[in-house]
Amino acid sequence: GFHAGLGGRYYLTDNIFTEGALMFGVKGYKMDSPETTMKTYNIDVPLNIGYALTVSDNVKLRFKVGPYITYALSGEMEVKSGNSSNSGNNGASGGNLSGGPSGNSSDGPSGGPSGGPSGGPSGGSSDANSVTTSSGSSAATGSTTKVKLKDMKSYNTFNVGLDAGVALEMGHFVVAATYQRGLATLIVDTKSFEQNFLFTLGYKF
Repeated sequence: GFHAGLGGRYYLTDNIFTEGALMFGVKGYKMDSPETTMKTYNIDVPLNIGYALTVSDNVKLRFKVGPYITYALSGEMEVKSGNSSNSGNNGASGGNLSGGPSGNSSDGPSGGPSGGPSGGPSGGSSDANSVTTSSGSSAATGSTTKVKLKDMKSYNTFNVGLDAGVALEMGHFVVAATYQRGLATLIVDTKSFEQNFLFTLGYKF
């Protein structure tokens, strides 16, 4: 996956600042049994307070912490199995959703601001037990069943959480790493929580 967006920062003192951002991210999740993959398109809004340590005239090291909110705009789940159907209730059950090569995981499924437009990879995982879908809402081809996010009635599209991160600012360029942890479960009646590891490259205007 990836994330990109715009952020702003306001210094309350020479070292203490607040910042916020509007980010768009693509998150991916995988589960082994049955073989399940899922992709969601999210809007994230992190709001942080932080401390900037001046290393030299053009280099700063920033630390931040604060809440964030996220909303899944759309997405799709694909389940591969020996039996597939177009009718009745469709669902995926199992555990250990494991995320993409760089970042988003959950125990039990997207970025952080780093000043200016940014982009970076993100992924996700979860140990969700089941996903409930409405009847007649999936399309099956052979042994593959696809379900739209809007038909997954047990999936919480809105979530809130806390994030913490560190950023290295060198002139106009920024490199940052952020960890996010959701406070609300991803799937109703499960203990699956969002965890994201975000890596960002940014440009400061």
